[in-house]
Amino acid sequence: LVCKSLLSRCRYHLFRAIYIKDINQCRAICGLLRDPILRSLVEEVTVFLPGPSGRYQAIHDVAIVTLLRHLPNLHSWSLTAYGDYSKTSQMFRNTSLIHLRQYSSIRCLSLDHLTFRDATEVARLLLSLPTIQSLRCGPDVRVSTDARVPAPIKERLSTRPRLSMLEV
Repeated sequence: LVCKSLLSRCRYHLFRAIYIKDINQCRAICGLLRDPILRSLVEEVTVFLPGPSGRYQAIHDVAIVTLLRHLPNLHSWSLTAYGDYSKTSQMFRNTSLIHLRQYSSIRCLSLDHLTFRDATEVARLLLSLPTIQSLRCGPDVRVSTDARVPAPIKERLSTRPRLSMLEV
């Protein structure tokens, strides 16, 4: 409980950055963010991927489809895995990447402890964020195979995205 004069500042600090660890938490946050005032406060979302078990592997897909579309001021999105995430087959479904393309407000993408199936999957992720300016690849971001990126995807990558910051 806070006084009325501090309410807006407290809401900002509570909702500016949200962290999602499982599907139930994602659903709860979606319910809470039905209020347009609260939705407008969210600027950063971090999704934790707790390992390759089937039920949890889709948490980032669920967040993309159900949560991110409700956040008009979202500018930073982070994916962080904990546990053994080395057996990941396909990180993102095609439908998730299509949905992700709609979020023109996302400017910063941060990846930590993830293993991508191949370089094409990384390229497709970058292409699905048309306004990305900053990419941060933290510890243990790996690409499973050394397969080359197909020519059409390379060509699209050469024109976008325009990264102003790359941190590896």
